[in-house]
Amino acid sequence: MSIVSRIRKYQSDRGFMADLRCGLIPNKKHRAYPALSRVNLNIEDNINALIAGLYATHPKEIDKGNIGETCKTIEYLRDGGHNSDNISPTERRFQNLLASDSFAELSNRLIRIILMAKAQDIAVNYERLEDDVRKFIRYGKDGVFLSWASSFWNNKTAEEK
Repeated sequence: MSIVSRIRKYQSDRGFMADLRCGLIPNKKHRAYPALSRVNLNIEDNINALIAGLYATHPKEIDKGNIGETCKTIEYLRDGGHNSDNISPTERRFQNLLASDSFAELSNRLIRIILMAKAQDIAVNYERLEDDVRKFIRYGKDGVFLSWASSFWNNKTAEEK
């Protein structure tokens, strides 16, 4: 059972969701432990705290796509489709995400991406994100980031879809 499927039913519990968001802040992470435990998630697994905190930050979800497609949609809405030769701010942020070498870097950069998705009211595939973060930890960044990059740069624009 995925992290999101365990916490989805608590969406309307503002206190619970606030506690999960604390899992994203190093000096407040201890406040997320009771909430994670309440839904039978291992509090020693940092991925649980990350995905639960991201979901609690922006619970609008979708069941397809990956974070690369999410970033492409953000770029389209935020940067007007960006057809110039210069790198858009969203593309630069996405490149920084792909440059993550550690779980800590990846976590911090994902928080910013999710906040951008929230600002543009774009749904996120959290179940896929959970799988991708686990693959990043287990196998390294190459496979996961290549998939994200392919979705971002080979993806049709939101308008073409």
